[in-house]
Amino acid sequence: MEKQRSNRFKRAVKIKREEEISLLFRYGQPWECHVCKIYYLKNGLKYNRYAIIVSKKTGAAVVRNRLKRAVRWLLGKTHDISPSQSHYNILINFRTDCATLKTRELKETLEKWHASLKK
Repeated sequence: MEKQRSNRFKRAVKIKREEEISLLFRYGQPWECHVCKIYYLKNGLKYNRYAIIVSKKTGAAVVRNRLKRAVRWLLGKTHDISPSQSHYNILINFRTDCATLKTRELKETLEKWHASLKK
C-alpha cells in the first residue's frame, strides 16, 4: 500500500535553479519581517512556486531542515490558494536568528505576508 501525502511539494512547485533564485533577489518585490525576508514575482503559471533559503549561520543542519520542513508543511496546506488570480515565484529567506521559532510563529508570519498580498 502506498502512503498518501497530500501536503507534499511536487517537483514543479520547487525553485531549484540558481538563475531563477537570482532573478527573484534582483527583480522580486521584497516583504520583510523579524523572521524572514520574502521576495515574490509573478510567474505566469497556474500555480505558485517556492524556494526556501536558510543560512548555515542559523544553526546545524537539523535546525535548518526543521525550519524548511515546517514551512513546506504550512505552505503545502495552502500553496494552491492564491489571494488573487495571479501566481508567484516566491523566495523565503530566513534571518540567522530564527533557529528557535515555533511553527505557530511561522504560520502567523506567512499569514501576514498573504494578507499584504491581498491589498
